[in-house]
Amino acid sequence: MKVIITVLTMLFFLSGCGALRARVKARNRMEVARHAYVECLESKDDPSECQRLRRIFEIEIETYKALRKRPGAEVVIKKQKVR
Repeated sequence: MKVIITVLTMLFFLSGCGALRARVKARNRMEVARHAYVECLESKDDPSECQRLRRIFEIEIETYKALRKRPGAEVVIKKQKVR
């Protein structure tokens, strides 16, 4: 009986590791997108040139927020043409 409880406890904790890894990866992608967008804004005279990077940053924010709300969920983003 102790073995079964130990195995179930280990499986419970290990199942959360994948979700945590996904959140960390999403957060890192969001930070990279933010950095690229801010860098573009600082280097361009016309902010409209950075709209594509802004949209990518917004998508990464949506992905990160979705993973925070539902840790085990897959995030599906509809394909949109980025202008």
